[in-house]
Amino acid sequence: MVGRMQESAARVEALRWGAAPARVRDLIGYGALVVAPHPDDEVLGCGALIAAVDRRDALDVVVVSDGSRSPPAAAGDPGLAATRRDESLRALAILGVPEENVRFLELPDGQVAAHAARLDAALHDAVTRVSATDVFVPFRFDRHPDHQAVQAAGVRLLRRAGIRLWEYFVYPYWRLLPGGDVRGHLRSGSLYALHAGDAALDAKRSALEAYRSQTTPHAAGTARPVLGPEFLDRMCSTPETFLRYEVVRPGPAVLRGTRWWFELVRRLEPPLKRAMDGLREPGSGGR
Repeated sequence: MVGRMQESAARVEALRWGAAPARVRDLIGYGALVVAPHPDDEVLGCGALIAAVDRRDALDVVVVSDGSRSPPAAAGDPGLAATRRDESLRALAILGVPEENVRFLELPDGQVAAHAARLDAALHDAVTRVSATDVFVPFRFDRHPDHQAVQAAGVRLLRRAGIRLWEYFVYPYWRLLPGGDVRGHLRSGSLYALHAGDAALDAKRSALEAYRSQTTPHAAGTARPVLGPEFLDRMCSTPETFLRYEVVRPGPAVLRGTRWWFELVRRLEPPLKRAMDGLREPGSGGR
């Protein structure tokens, strides 16, 4: 009963964004490639989708950066990259992805854009290996530059290979936008909401908890995790949403409404987030 009520509420929220209900087969044809800028992005944006895929041999994951700058207080720790790699393997195993289906490029965290040629070659090889019909990359306006670099690589891949490109959301909540959710400001017709069921969302939550470096105060001297419980609750209780990339709607063309305001908010959100995080009580956390 509770599960049906949550599903109904999730559908109402998705309809409010103008998202069409979707099943796994609507998003993935034969094979899929999920591209994560950092270890944990693949689960935050696509965890329920990954858990709901039937054919495990038809889905590969590429983790682009080594994740060595998060948590920020531990940046420079020589063991952090290995820790985050191990966490990613454990998390994906919970979702049913075997280790042989996971590739780590280990590019420097925060510097993915400087390695565009290597990223392009790796994604092309991955698509060929799994015969992917569908590739999943972060939303073009996600605040982190590594996310934007991976999305740009996805667009370049689209122009080279016969794939469908999907954008997933790791940072959907923008405080300064009316409604507080970027998905409510996208043109209708390209946004899809996956209703994968309670079991897939539970698996997603368990997979995220495998990222102990992100969900606990991992670094010495830190009082709050990178991913706080409220943020995780929100990400694991609403349907995952995917934006179908259309060549005719690049960049801000995907938006409806006033673009200048959106661009202003996009610039103001990161410093506002840092200020708000600094005022929060220890342990509240959240992206």
